[in-house]
This record gives sequence, structure tokens and C-alpha cells, in this order.
Amino acid sequence: MSTTPNLMIALLQQSQNLKYLTCNDAFDAIDAALTAVFVQPMADANQTPTAAQALACMVIQCTGAMTATRGLILPNIPKIYVIHNLTTGGYQIQVTAPTTGAVVVVDPNEDIMYGSPAVILSSTGAQFVYCDGNNNFYSM
Repeated sequence: MSTTPNLMIALLQQSQNLKYLTCNDAFDAIDAALTAVFVQPMADANQTPTAAQALACMVIQCTGAMTATRGLILPNIPKIYVIHNLTTGGYQIQVTAPTTGAVVVVDPNEDIMYGSPAVILSSTGAQFVYCDGNNNFYSM
């Protein structure tokens, strides 16, 4: 079955029966991609949600106790996320792609710096993050 290139939503087939079912499923998938929340336990380690988990939601809430800065590794597919650092311990989360490209590093209390390997979120902060599909994440 054919899908959309970024969110992997099923497309209608010309000879398909019951097209309304596929349309309704697609509307539900778009609705979730724009509004759903995925909770990612950080478990004091770098975490890589599956592509299905990351693509099916807009907001990723990172939870758990951390003793150091940890990475959240997201799929290299064009998409906007809201990353919410709800961890304890006062450490940052670095949002990166599986292979790192030049990205923007943002600490909510600092100026933007260019050319670093990740978007950095301070503890209890939230940030809009955009992946351009070329291993780059940007703060918005």
C-alpha cells in the first residue's frame, strides 16, 4: 500500500472499495500527528523512540530522573515536534537525528549557537523542534 512520504499515512488506491475507511483513518492519523502526546521515559540513558511512535504525535514528553545530559534520537524525517523536558535532576536533553548534521543548539536561558550537534533543552523546558530530513534539527 502506498503511503505519504513523511507521516506514512495510507493513500487511497484507485480500485479500492470502501474508500471512506482509508480517508477516515488518514484524518485520524493527521489529527494525532498534530495533537497527540507520546511519553518517553528517559531512564537516565539516551533514548530512541521508534519511527511509528515519533511520527504519530506532535508532543514528546520526556520523563524520569536523569543524572547527566541525555539524548533523544528522533527519525530523520521532516516534521515539527514539541519536546517537553519533564525530567528531574536538572539536566538537558539533546535532540538529534540518528546521524548528526549541523543543527541549532538552544538553551532557553542562553543565546542561540550555530553548528552544534543537537537542540538542547533545559530541565522543565519545552521547545518546538523541526527536523529538515537531512539529519538537522532546528529550534523554532
